[in-house]
Amino acid sequence: MPLPNPPFWITAIAALIADQVTKYLAIAYLREAQSIPLWDGVLHLTYATNDGAAFSFFTGQVDLLKWVSFWVSGILILLG
Repeated sequence: MPLPNPPFWITAIAALIADQVTKYLAIAYLREAQSIPLWDGVLHLTYATNDGAAFSFFTGQVDLLKWVSFWVSGILILLG
């Protein structure tokens, strides 16, 4: 049984892999340096962490954020 909408799944899997690779590289190379200037005074790569969601929603509520993300993702998969 072929997957419905193969371009969607290829894009989603590629995005997941790219996300994990860039997170690994940021932790491996930026944590020590804290900030790497790409264009001095204008653009820097800086290591920062956020234990919440976008705009610091759910800050300090990691378990609640995990469940909300799980259910929203499941609903989107079912609707997709």
